[in-house]
Amino acid sequence: DAENLVKLCRQVPAKVNIIEYNPIDNARFMKAKDKQIQEFETYLKKNNVDVILMSGFSEKLLVTFLSLFFKIPVVWIEYGSLRTIFTRLLYLPKVLYRLTKDIPKAVIVPSKNTMQNLIVDARISLSKLHVIPCGTKMIKQKSNTKSKFMPKWGNAFVIGNISRLTREKGQDYLIRSMPLVRKKIPSIRMLLVGDGPD
Repeated sequence: DAENLVKLCRQVPAKVNIIEYNPIDNARFMKAKDKQIQEFETYLKKNNVDVILMSGFSEKLLVTFLSLFFKIPVVWIEYGSLRTIFTRLLYLPKVLYRLTKDIPKAVIVPSKNTMQNLIVDARISLSKLHVIPCGTKMIKQKSNTKSKFMPKWGNAFVIGNISRLTREKGQDYLIRSMPLVRKKIPSIRMLLVGDGPD
C-alpha cells in the first residue's frame, strides 16, 4: 500500500495524513500494528512524499477552492456515499461539490462500492479515483468474538450500524425511526457500534 501511495504522490505533491483504522468485528481488515504504521510513515518519508489529503466535506471545498490561487495540488479522501450530505440546504452541497470536483489531482476511496457511488452521484471521473482500503488484511479470524460482544437475541431481526457516533452520520434518525419499525416487526433489535462526541 505504501508503494502504491508513493506512486500516486509522485504525480501529486502534497502532505500525507495517516489515520489509524478503527477495527470492526468480523471485517476483512484489522488495525495495523504500531510498528507497521511507523514503517509505513518511514517509507513515505524516504521517498519524499509531500501531499495534502482531506476527508472533511467543508474543509475539502474551501481548501480546494483556495488551492487554485496558491497553486497547491489537492487530494480528496471519500469514505462513503455523499447522498445524505448532497440533499441538505436545497442541494447546495451537491452543486458546490460538482463545481470543484475537477480540481483535485486524485480522489482516494476505500472500496469499489464508494467509487461507484461517487461516479454516479458526484460525477467524478474514473481516472481520478484510486481504491486504497483502510487497514490491513486479516490473517486469522478471531474466534468467539461474536458470542462475546453480541447480545443473545435469538432469531430477532437485527438492524446494525457500525460508525463514528457524530451528528452527520445520522444515527439519531435511525433511533427515532425504531418505534415505527417495531409496530411492523415487534421482535426487531438495534445494535449501534462505535464511539464519538455525540
